[in-house]
Amino acid sequence: MMKSVMIALALAAATPAVAQDTPLDASRVASAKVLLDVVMPPAKRNAMIDGIMRGMMSNITQMMTSSPEMTAAFNGDERATAIFAKFMTRQQESSITMLKENFPGMMNAMANAYARRFTTAQMADMRAFFETPTGQIYIDQAA
Repeated sequence: MMKSVMIALALAAATPAVAQDTPLDASRVASAKVLLDVVMPPAKRNAMIDGIMRGMMSNITQMMTSSPEMTAAFNGDERATAIFAKFMTRQQESSITMLKENFPGMMNAMANAYARRFTTAQMADMRAFFETPTGQIYIDQAA
Protein backbone atom coordinates (compact mmCIF):
# COMPACT_ATOMS: atom_id res chain seq x y z
CA MET A 1 0.00 0.00 0.00
CA MET A 2 2.84 2.40 0.72
CA LYS A 3 3.98 2.22 -2.90
CA SER A 4 0.39 2.90 -3.99
CA VAL A 5 0.34 6.06 -1.90
CA MET A 6 3.72 7.11 -3.24
CA ILE A 7 2.63 6.48 -6.83
CA ALA A 8 -0.54 8.49 -6.29
CA LEU A 9 1.36 11.35 -4.69
CA ALA A 10 3.93 11.29 -7.51
CA LEU A 11 1.12 11.51 -10.04
CA ALA A 12 -0.34 14.47 -8.20
CA ALA A 13 3.02 16.21 -8.15
CA ALA A 14 3.81 15.37 -11.78
CA THR A 15 0.55 16.70 -13.16
CA PRO A 16 1.31 19.96 -14.97
CA ALA A 17 0.06 23.12 -13.28
CA VAL A 18 -1.83 24.08 -16.43
CA ALA A 19 -3.88 20.90 -16.19
CA GLN A 20 -4.73 21.70 -12.58
CA ASP A 21 -6.48 24.89 -13.73
CA THR A 22 -8.69 22.88 -16.07
CA PRO A 23 -12.06 21.93 -14.57
CA LEU A 24 -12.20 18.26 -13.66
CA ASP A 25 -14.79 15.92 -15.11
CA ALA A 26 -16.98 14.81 -12.19
CA SER A 27 -17.35 11.26 -13.56
CA ARG A 28 -13.56 10.89 -13.76
CA VAL A 29 -13.14 12.12 -10.18
CA ALA A 30 -15.86 9.70 -9.04
CA SER A 31 -14.11 6.83 -10.88
CA ALA A 32 -10.81 7.82 -9.29
CA LYS A 33 -12.34 7.76 -5.80
CA VAL A 34 -13.76 4.29 -6.41
CA LEU A 35 -10.36 3.09 -7.67
CA LEU A 36 -8.57 4.56 -4.65
CA ASP A 37 -11.05 2.88 -2.31
CA VAL A 38 -10.05 -0.46 -3.87
CA VAL A 39 -6.30 0.25 -3.78
CA MET A 40 -6.40 1.82 -0.29
CA PRO A 41 -9.56 0.56 1.42
CA PRO A 42 -10.92 3.07 3.95
CA ALA A 43 -10.93 0.40 6.69
CA LYS A 44 -7.17 -0.12 6.25
CA ARG A 45 -6.04 3.51 5.91
CA ASN A 46 -5.28 4.21 9.57
CA ALA A 47 -3.28 1.01 9.88
CA MET A 48 -1.45 1.93 6.67
CA ILE A 49 -0.58 5.37 8.05
CA ASP A 50 0.58 3.86 11.35
CA GLY A 51 2.76 1.31 9.57
CA ILE A 52 4.31 3.82 7.21
CA MET A 53 5.01 6.45 9.85
CA ARG A 54 6.24 4.09 12.56
CA GLY A 55 8.61 2.40 10.12
CA MET A 56 9.85 5.69 8.73
CA MET A 57 10.35 7.27 12.17
CA SER A 58 12.12 4.14 13.41
CA ASN A 59 14.53 4.35 10.47
CA ILE A 60 15.12 8.06 11.05
CA THR A 61 15.71 7.53 14.77
CA GLN A 62 18.10 4.64 14.10
CA MET A 63 20.01 6.66 11.53
CA MET A 64 20.30 9.67 13.83
CA THR A 65 21.28 7.79 16.96
CA SER A 66 23.91 5.74 15.15
CA SER A 67 25.54 8.76 13.55
CA PRO A 68 29.01 9.62 14.88
CA GLU A 69 27.87 13.18 15.61
CA MET A 70 24.93 12.09 17.76
CA THR A 71 27.00 9.41 19.50
CA ALA A 72 29.60 12.04 20.35
CA ALA A 73 26.94 14.52 21.50
CA PHE A 74 25.31 11.98 23.82
CA ASN A 75 28.71 10.74 25.01
CA GLY A 76 27.09 7.79 26.77
CA ASP A 77 24.72 10.05 28.77
CA GLU A 78 21.66 7.85 29.35
CA ARG A 79 19.56 10.88 30.33
CA ALA A 80 20.22 12.54 26.97
CA THR A 81 19.41 9.30 25.17
CA ALA A 82 16.13 8.97 27.10
CA ILE A 83 15.17 12.59 26.41
CA PHE A 84 15.87 12.13 22.71
CA ALA A 85 13.85 8.88 22.61
CA LYS A 86 10.91 10.61 24.31
CA PHE A 87 11.15 13.51 21.85
CA MET A 88 11.17 11.15 18.86
CA THR A 89 8.15 9.25 20.24
CA ARG A 90 6.24 12.55 20.59
CA GLN A 91 7.24 13.53 17.06
CA GLN A 92 6.10 10.17 15.73
CA GLU A 93 2.70 10.40 17.41
CA SER A 94 2.28 14.01 16.32
CA SER A 95 3.16 13.12 12.73
CA ILE A 96 0.74 10.19 12.71
CA THR A 97 -2.07 12.36 14.07
CA MET A 98 -1.36 15.12 11.55
CA LEU A 99 -1.26 12.68 8.64
CA LYS A 100 -4.52 11.02 9.68
CA GLU A 101 -6.20 14.41 10.00
CA ASN A 102 -4.97 15.49 6.56
CA PHE A 103 -5.47 12.17 4.78
CA PRO A 104 -8.95 13.02 3.41
CA GLY A 105 -7.46 16.04 1.64
CA MET A 106 -4.62 13.89 0.32
CA MET A 107 -7.13 11.36 -1.00
CA ASN A 108 -8.99 14.15 -2.79
CA ALA A 109 -5.71 15.38 -4.30
CA MET A 110 -4.87 11.83 -5.42
CA ALA A 111 -8.36 11.40 -6.92
CA ASN A 112 -7.95 14.67 -8.82
CA ALA A 113 -4.52 13.58 -10.06
CA TYR A 114 -5.92 10.25 -11.26
CA ALA A 115 -8.87 12.06 -12.89
CA ARG A 116 -6.46 14.29 -14.80
CA ARG A 117 -4.16 11.45 -15.81
CA PHE A 118 -6.53 8.56 -16.61
CA THR A 119 -9.82 8.16 -18.44
CA THR A 120 -12.85 6.65 -16.75
CA ALA A 121 -12.35 3.50 -18.85
CA GLN A 122 -8.69 3.20 -17.82
CA MET A 123 -9.59 3.56 -14.15
CA ALA A 124 -12.32 0.92 -14.55
CA ASP A 125 -9.71 -1.42 -16.05
CA MET A 126 -7.32 -0.73 -13.16
CA ARG A 127 -10.10 -1.23 -10.62
CA ALA A 128 -11.09 -4.53 -12.28
CA PHE A 129 -7.48 -5.73 -11.99
CA PHE A 130 -7.04 -4.62 -8.39
CA GLU A 131 -10.28 -6.37 -7.42
CA THR A 132 -8.90 -9.72 -8.66
CA PRO A 133 -6.99 -12.04 -6.33
CA THR A 134 -3.79 -11.20 -8.26
CA GLY A 135 -4.51 -7.48 -7.95
CA GLN A 136 -5.02 -7.85 -4.20
CA ILE A 137 -1.72 -9.72 -3.91
CA TYR A 138 -0.05 -6.88 -5.81
CA ILE A 139 -1.54 -4.30 -3.44
CA ASP A 140 -0.43 -6.30 -0.39
CA GLN A 141 3.07 -6.88 -1.77
CA ALA A 142 3.53 -3.27 -2.90
CA ALA A 143 3.44 -2.11 0.72
